[in-house]
Amino acid sequence: MNTENKETEKKCDIHVVMQKKFTRCFKLYKKVESELQHYVNMRGSSFGVGVGTDEYSIKWQGKQMRLEILEAFLEGRNPNWYFAYYLDNDERDIRNQNYCA
Repeated sequence: MNTENKETEKKCDIHVVMQKKFTRCFKLYKKVESELQHYVNMRGSSFGVGVGTDEYSIKWQGKQMRLEILEAFLEGRNPNWYFAYYLDNDERDIRNQNYCA
C-alpha cells in the first residue's frame, strides 16, 4: 500500500511541476507577444516589419524567434527556424532538420 501511495504522490508532483512550467511559459509568451505588438504600434504599421531596417523592425525581429520557440513548446512541436531572421538560409535549414524539442 505504501509503494502505491508513493507512486501516486510522485505522479502528482510531476503533474504539478509541469503545470507550473506551462504556466510560466504561457506568461512569458503573453509578455513577448505584447512586446511584439508594442513595436508594431510604435512603428505605425506591421507591413514589412519582418524585413525592415528601422529601429522597431529590428527589435521586432529579435523577439519573433523567441515567440516561435515559446509557441512550439506550448504546442509540443519543434520550432520553425525560418523565423530566425538573423541566420542565413543554410543555417536555418540545418537547424530545422536537426533540432529536437
